[in-house]
Amino acid sequence: MELTVIVALTASVTALAHLAHADPKRRRAFGLPLYAKRRRTTITLVILLLPGVGLLALGDSAGFTIWIGGLTLLGWGIAAVRPKRNTARSG
Repeated sequence: MELTVIVALTASVTALAHLAHADPKRRRAFGLPLYAKRRRTTITLVILLLPGVGLLALGDSAGFTIWIGGLTLLGWGIAAVRPKRNTARSG
C-alpha cells in the first residue's frame, strides 16, 4: 500500500513540476523567456489527478489522504523554489 502511494505521489509531483516549469505567468514573473515547447496542459492535468482517482478506485481512502496531503506539501515546495536562469549567452 505504501509503495502505491509513493508511486502515485511521484507521478503527480512530476506533472505538477512540469506545469510550474511551463507556466507563462510564472516565467514572466521571474524574467524567463517563453516556454518554447508545446505546454500540453490538459494531458498534464490528467496525469496529475489520475493517481488520486486510482487510489480512490482501489478503495484506499487513507492512501488518498496521504497522497493529497503530500501533493499539497510538495506543490508548495515547488512554488517556493525560484527557477534557474540560463546565464549562457548565445552568439
